Amino acid sequence: MHDISNNVAPSNIRSLFIASDQVHTHKTRSSVKGNYYVKFSRLNKHKNSFSRTGTKIWNSIPLQWRKLHKFSFKKTLHTRLLQILSEQDNYVELAILIKSLTQSYTKIDLCIS
Repeated sequence: MHDISNNVAPSNIRSLFIASDQVHTHKTRSSVKGNYYVKFSRLNKHKNSFSRTGTKIWNSIPLQWRKLHKFSFKKTLHTRLLQILSEQDNYVELAILIKSLTQSYTKIDLCIS
């Protein structure tokens, strides 16, 4: 997702993702943050696809982390994900992981402000 947002990924992979500001012309919190649009799907096969899962995770990461260079971004994200997983006893579902990422980042942002 970092490569996609920096236009480094191959064009066939970039075409799977749509930026929120391309969906409509309104200035929303989602479009200003640089989030991607999560496509609707009724099928579980599509709901668990790379394009939807990657979009959900990317949208849960704070903006200041997204602007880091790729190496720093990966190191920071890996550290936080391992911390979340070490706090859990069992398998962590994606929805819980995304919620933990979002909550932990808001706590970090509140401490910095």
